Amino acid sequence: MLQGRLCALATAGSCVMHVSQIGSHHPWWLNVLMIVMVAVCLPCAVHI
Repeated sequence: MLQGRLCALATAGSCVMHVSQIGSHHPWWLNVLMIVMVAVCLPCAVHI
């Protein structure tokens, strides 16, 4: 149970980090990739 919560916490932290990086002097395609990564990872973090 603790391992699942730690995994969810790490995934949520990664999502926050990706959102904070959007628009910070990256090419447009990298910003889109970060949005896609958050959209894929966030539901799993919430589920766990």
